Amino acid sequence: MPVSKEVINILGKSETIDLIKVPSIREKDSILALPAHTEIKLNIINFEKYMDYPTTIPIAYRRSGKIVGLIVGIPIEKFDGDETFPDPDINKRNTVYTVVIQYDDSDVAKVLEKEYLAYLRRYNIKNESRHMRCDWVKGSGFRKLKNISEWKVEGFDICYCKREILSV
Repeated sequence: MPVSKEVINILGKSETIDLIKVPSIREKDSILALPAHTEIKLNIINFEKYMDYPTTIPIAYRRSGKIVGLIVGIPIEKFDGDETFPDPDINKRNTVYTVVIQYDDSDVAKVLEKEYLAYLRRYNIKNESRHMRCDWVKGSGFRKLKNISEWKVEGFDICYCKREILSV
């Protein structure tokens, strides 16, 4: 049986941040129940695609063993040739695209993001990129690289954005 997770950080008696290598059925159900906070939400159809360690980087926040938050990153090289990923650092192996963020509350989000970025820094990842609503870019720490005019969410334009994580 393969190792199902790697503990990245122990936050307290019952709280950990883990790299999920092989999710169990119970974990899958709890992940699918979490509210999405990015344009892509995990579902039964795309679950295997995004929860595919080591091709992806699925990091979970656990409280008493239950997953209450999740961030999934994908090396930007997976999107080489895709015009909606206009990243000047493709093939430099220094950028991770954050595709999924799901969590129960904002306190979980803050801790999970901090630990996710620390994990990426440990492996010399310098940048994080995301697609986000253009009106959310200001004050986010991200800089807009391209407005993807053909993408709209609830009437808002979507932008491809990036930030340095060494200084976050």
